[in-house]
Order: sequence, then C-alpha cells, then structure tokens
Amino acid sequence: MDQEREEEEKKLKIRLQEKGAKEEEEKGKRQAKGKATLQGWLNERADIIKAMNGKNIEEEAKMKQNQRTLEMNGTPWDRVSMYIDLKPANYKGSKDVTRMRQVIVAKLEGAKAKK
Repeated sequence: MDQEREEEEKKLKIRLQEKGAKEEEEKGKRQAKGKATLQGWLNERADIIKAMNGKNIEEEAKMKQNQRTLEMNGTPWDRVSMYIDLKPANYKGSKDVTRMRQVIVAKLEGAKAKK
C-alpha cells in the first residue's frame, strides 16, 4: 500500500511538473506577444508624435510669418484681432463679451475701410 501511494505521488508530481512547464511555456508566449504588441504601439506613437512635431513647426512658422506681415502692414486693430478669438462659439468663459467683440470687429472693419 505504501508502494502504491508512492507511485501515485510520483505520478502526481510528474503531472504537476508537466503542467507547470506547460504553463511557463504559455506564459512566455503571452509575454512575447505582449512585448511585440507594445513595441508596435510605441513605434506607432513615435511616428504620430514625429508627424505632429513637424506639423506644429510648420504652423508656427506660418503664424510667425503672418505676425511679421501684420506688424509691418497691418493696423493696430489687426494686431489686436490676431490675439483674440472673435468667434462667439469658441468662447468658453462665463462673462458676456458680445459687446466687446462687436466693438473690436467694428474697429477692424473701420480700419480696413480707411486703407
């Protein structure tokens, strides 16, 4: 009876070792797959960031050129309007700035009419 029990324990031990080895193998596969997925995502993210940086540099250069042009040729009201958003839909504040916006637009149009 002791011998049978020892045999069963050996078989159980062998089964557990095989099961453990199989689990380790599956774990390694999952880790490799996860690393590959993560690396792909990081590469994609780096490409997106690189593209955005290039686009931002171009937009900044255009904006600086527009500012220089306005400083040389524009009226003071053109320069003022450059720094404010005159579209009511984009305003997220709580105060009513409708009148201020109307005055600035009127001054802008008056300055353009004088040119």
